Amino acid sequence: MSAQGVDFLDGWIATNVTSAPKEPGEAGVLAAKLLAEAAVAGFTLADMDLDEEIVEDYIRDIIVHIGEPGTPGD
Repeated sequence: MSAQGVDFLDGWIATNVTSAPKEPGEAGVLAAKLLAEAAVAGFTLADMDLDEEIVEDYIRDIIVHIGEPGTPGD
């Protein structure tokens, strides 16, 4: 994990995950986009403190949280 990688992840989430999903599978699309943009920026999953198996779940949890304010983490 690196501070720059976590900052990249936080900024990416704030910019790209802004509302509840409009289509099924949106978390998967966003996960792929995150991984591609992180690679271009020079960050690995380890830099962002993520495991490949949970990237989509991580984004799905954020989408649920946005769609249902008051869920754990609020």
